[in-house]
Amino acid sequence: MEGIHVRRKTCRLCGSGKVVLGAPLPPTPPGDLYVKPEGLGLKEAVFPLDLFLCSSCGNIQILDVVSPKVLYANYVYRTEISLGLSEYFKDYVDDVLAFVAPQTGGLVIDIGSNDGTLLRYFKSRGFNVLGIDPAPIAQKATASGIETLQAFFTAPLAQELRKQKRHPALVTANNVVANIDDLDDFFTGVRDLIGQEGCFVFETGYGLDLVDKRLLDVIHHEHLSYFTVGSMQRSLPRYGLELIHVQHTESKGGCIRSYIQALQGPRKIQSSVARLMAIEADKKIDSIESFGSFNDFIKTTREHLAGEISRWRSQGKTVTGYGASVGTTSLAYFLGLGDKIDYVVDDNPDRFGLFTPGHHLAVYSSDALYEKRPDRVLVFAWRFIDPILKRHSKFMLNGGKFVVFLPEWRVYNQ
Repeated sequence: MEGIHVRRKTCRLCGSGKVVLGAPLPPTPPGDLYVKPEGLGLKEAVFPLDLFLCSSCGNIQILDVVSPKVLYANYVYRTEISLGLSEYFKDYVDDVLAFVAPQTGGLVIDIGSNDGTLLRYFKSRGFNVLGIDPAPIAQKATASGIETLQAFFTAPLAQELRKQKRHPALVTANNVVANIDDLDDFFTGVRDLIGQEGCFVFETGYGLDLVDKRLLDVIHHEHLSYFTVGSMQRSLPRYGLELIHVQHTESKGGCIRSYIQALQGPRKIQSSVARLMAIEADKKIDSIESFGSFNDFIKTTREHLAGEISRWRSQGKTVTGYGASVGTTSLAYFLGLGDKIDYVVDDNPDRFGLFTPGHHLAVYSSDALYEKRPDRVLVFAWRFIDPILKRHSKFMLNGGKFVVFLPEWRVYNQ
């Protein structure tokens, strides 16, 4: 659709035109645009979601770019309601401050700061803070005491902040950089903002984990890049930056926290960079061959789910889903689940009363498990299976079963 969707012809990280198709995937509507009842009669656009690999730097990416004005038009995500994320950020701050060691009282800027949860922890440690976020939630963050600019981060904005003498010792961005198409502008802005002494820390989904662990639900139109250590190490010098340290975390199924400074900056390059690059080389993640088993997994999982659900239905069983996130949309399309389940339950009240994009499955509170009493619940929110089981032990005692299908098949009952 002209004006809201374009397909790149080059790698957004290194600029090479050597991009090859790694995983052909079904087109989907924007995964986070859950539908209000009055919108059910409107036709929704779908956009390609194929995964490509850059043969030059190894960056895994989606070349089809949907306008941010479409993707984030009704953005409702709030950090504070994401299960366990606030506690995670507290430990994150401890780790980052231990490595970067900025002087207390210095400025910390968070790009994509949402409701300011992360910055509150930096503020409690004695730092001045500034958030940057284009969503309306920026206004609420400011009202709550975390100054936040409601804007997209760009190179001109970085230059303006420098003119205002806002020289951050530390800049952070979490689950944001992967969503940016114009990385030339972004990393140029980061280089200007941190100067020669500052440090940029960003956390993002790990391309190796995506392919190796078959993390299908992290693939959606918001996530344009799935970085690897090798792809960054090869590409960042073109922006005047260098990768100096990497932490591999289990957040969201597998992330990397990357520490970046200006070329020939004050901090030594840590052994973690070479160690993870060696693992990537061993796994051949920068080769198109690595996508073979990934594509096979999608096919076999789709067929297995279809067979199991058909068997349950023949036994008179009812089937629903747990989790109404952007990843739920991807999974429903990739695995052909849109016409195989009855509805979806969730714990985010912002979703209640809405319908999933495209398939229009109704979203209810997870309390509906006790009112509607489904027999099988496919867990889209598989990373949160432990708190889900704890919260709904009564559902299992009453005979219900939770079925996890990623990254492996598991069934939970009483």
